[in-house]
Amino acid sequence: MGSIILQLFLGMLVGTVLQLIFPFLTQSIVDYGIGNNNLNFIIVILIAQLTLYIAQTAVEFIRSWILLHITTRINISIISDFLFKLMKLPLGFFDTKMIGDIMQRIGDHSRIQNFLTTSTLNTLFSVVNFIVFTCILGFYNLKLLLVFLIASVLYITWILIFLKRRRELDFKRFAQASAEQSTLYQLITGMQEIKLNNCEKQKRWEWENIQAKLFKVSIKGLALSQYQQTGAFFINETKNILISFISAYYDTWDDDGRAIHHRAVEQSTQSDDCLYTIRPGCQDQFGATR
Repeated sequence: MGSIILQLFLGMLVGTVLQLIFPFLTQSIVDYGIGNNNLNFIIVILIAQLTLYIAQTAVEFIRSWILLHITTRINISIISDFLFKLMKLPLGFFDTKMIGDIMQRIGDHSRIQNFLTTSTLNTLFSVVNFIVFTCILGFYNLKLLLVFLIASVLYITWILIFLKRRRELDFKRFAQASAEQSTLYQLITGMQEIKLNNCEKQKRWEWENIQAKLFKVSIKGLALSQYQQTGAFFINETKNILISFISAYYDTWDDDGRAIHHRAVEQSTQSDDCLYTIRPGCQDQFGATR
């Protein structure tokens, strides 16, 4: 198990390094390839990017297989421990505990499995990428880094605001799902008594009422998710727009607020005028006229 986890972290490290190379390759294309009209250099960099994409895809495939082995072992271990503890409980526990509650707890172990494997590893991978690309952004421009950090703090704060409400909805969903499991179990195992008592309609309505309650919980969860996603999308896109604007501004304007292109044209025009017509403003460059 330890070697598999080590391989998984090694794959994550390789994936991070590969992602780290892409910004520098793109920069080299723009600065050296396009700037110097060097088509051969651009082709070489594009081939390198294609090779890195293939390597990154291979790493993701290997990582998925390793993750499958880890999740399977964790799932078996969690459910096995739950069944072991369940068998240790006294008989009185099963007289008061509904079958649906126990079945729902077993079903919810898949959520624990996803949290311990997929969610945790993705979060760790995102944190590593966040640190790496934060350093890269700070290397290029500190103002861009400041905008990125402020937006990231706002993004995380916005997500944390909804956690309490999500927890309440999760408890409600679990209670209704447990009731549904119990109702289905009673319908299946007590079908003979239901037919003898002629209460098929009542039992079906009971199950439909539970489904209606589950639907209401789902509506509340969907509305909460939409509020959360809308705010997160707004923060993220605003951050991207600000970073693009600041980058374009510094590429277009100098520290004095003058357009770099217009300033270059003005200097070139002034130099040409000085070469062909000696004016008083050009005497400092070419000497006094006689």
